[in-house]
Amino acid sequence: MKKRLFLFIVMMTLLTASASAAPARELSFAAQQSADLIREIQPLADAVAAAAWDSGILRLSEDEAPEGALLERLLLQALRNGLLSYADDDGAVALSPEEAAGAARRLFTAPDPAGIGLPANGSITLRDGMLRFSLSGQDDYVGAHIHDLSLFEEGLLISADIYILSGIRAAVFDAPEDSLRWLSHIEMKLKPRSDSPSGFALSSFSVSPAYQAKGFVLHEEKDLYELRYPDTFVSSGKASGAMLDLASADGTAQMTLTGVPGTLESIRNEWLGEDRTDEAAVQMREDGRLELKGHDEMRIAVSQDGVGNCLVLIMTYPKDRALEYSLYWSFIVNSFIVYSNSVG
Repeated sequence: MKKRLFLFIVMMTLLTASASAAPARELSFAAQQSADLIREIQPLADAVAAAAWDSGILRLSEDEAPEGALLERLLLQALRNGLLSYADDDGAVALSPEEAAGAARRLFTAPDPAGIGLPANGSITLRDGMLRFSLSGQDDYVGAHIHDLSLFEEGLLISADIYILSGIRAAVFDAPEDSLRWLSHIEMKLKPRSDSPSGFALSSFSVSPAYQAKGFVLHEEKDLYELRYPDTFVSSGKASGAMLDLASADGTAQMTLTGVPGTLESIRNEWLGEDRTDEAAVQMREDGRLELKGHDEMRIAVSQDGVGNCLVLIMTYPKDRALEYSLYWSFIVNSFIVYSNSVG
């Protein structure tokens, strides 16, 4: 009895540690193998994400000259996060218009991005013929969590989630969860540039529609399970017999949790035998849970040891918001804990 109780405590400790892991999308294999490269381009990726989000400019075509608002914001962010290094003059960097234009050319692949005339950004002022970029007044930090990257003929294609941290600056894995909010997804192309501080310059980017969730809700059923789900979901009550039945506020996404008789192997065979229009991936995870990932649906099945049942969690969502909901799914699965009924 004591031995079983000890093993149960150890198991739950490990599961709880997993559930409280850093709240970020898992890295692709390519990203895991490119840690040094990501470190080099991270300041540029952060600056691009912040500039795009803050300026409201959600797209830049390949090698296109940036709009003035984007150029100003990217230059300001590059100075604030140390990507571009100039002397600090009482909390600001003072550059001549020619120096500012030269600095901007190091950040973009566009042949000749426009300079800054009369700045529109409130953190940039024109005084005595010099542009002063304020390095203060930034309470929140916007950055990019790079989760995938690939090579193309002329450079790198980066995929990242845009996040904001309130009152602090940190990598997402080091950030307090209550200070972090996920904003959107960005894809950017970077091309080599010898005079760029990171070795790359921005060629293009595209930002997805804003993520809807502001946070996550903890849901617990005593002695059975617990999980966290996006705060955009509310009780639906449409699925008969479901332990949990939720729908997004706009009704386009659903999430249900049900008890299913049988083993993980029998459920796996059932899933593999379905006639689907997408090429859904069904796999047994390293943590012993069964998972299905489709274009507009995610499932995970967890065995209830000694009961002969499994709990199956299913989330469906619009295909055009797959990036957003796949991020949510990472958090949901990471928090989903099923308590064993076999411990006596």
